[in-house]
Amino acid sequence: MKATQKQIAKGQTTVKAKSNDNIPQDDALTAISAHQKAQQAKVLKTVKAAQKIAVKNKKQATTKLNAALSLVADMHDNLNQATALVAADKKGVKAHVVANAQAAYNQVSVPNGTSARVDDYGDLIVTASNARSYNKVLKTIHKQGLTGSFRQIVDPAQEISLTLNGPTGASTTDADGNLTVDETKVNAQGPVITANLNISGNKGDTFFITVPSGYGLSWTDHTISTQTSNKDGSTTITWKLDQDGITKKRNYSVHIWCNVSSAS
Repeated sequence: MKATQKQIAKGQTTVKAKSNDNIPQDDALTAISAHQKAQQAKVLKTVKAAQKIAVKNKKQATTKLNAALSLVADMHDNLNQATALVAADKKGVKAHVVANAQAAYNQVSVPNGTSARVDDYGDLIVTASNARSYNKVLKTIHKQGLTGSFRQIVDPAQEISLTLNGPTGASTTDADGNLTVDETKVNAQGPVITANLNISGNKGDTFFITVPSGYGLSWTDHTISTQTSNKDGSTTITWKLDQDGITKKRNYSVHIWCNVSSAS
């Protein structure tokens, strides 16, 4: 983490050295910095969780530690990528590189809930709500033969995390962000699960949650959100950020409730 921040500081020094050169702010470096900070928090949280259960459940603790190790490995890749970006930035913007990247970007197809943009150096910055969506974009770009058209492709510049409060054991969330509710464990006197979403990104970044048919949904912030009814009966709430600030987080409270008498 310190090594990456050192590289980013070098990049900032290069940008500020002269005001009339062709070395602008590197948005890809900013994205890497924000993403790695989020990864650092996940590593610390995962290790702490492993320590808590290590005595009672060594197998589960080991699984968590392996997950943390994978994150650290990815953080190391981010360091290498940041180092390469800083070295390349010193040469300034290459017009043909940016032109090629922009032409390739116009051909890129990204899934719903994911977006991408090209920065001033010809890097592709992909924003996605989870690693699976991000990897889907990478695979699509590779299949289209466009990977080499970008100077670098960087990890998501936006982040989303979810914490749940409700009856013990009533809900679980998998690695892809799918929430499963066990209605038999929901307290009939208060069948509400509160989900606190922490999201961060830049102006124009979008985040969404989809609730299946049969469940109710309410949320406290309506200023930048829209509600869509889907053909399968589910409901999607989408938030579109209205200001910049990758590291600035916004909190939203979402209440998910279910009719206990009609379990599905």
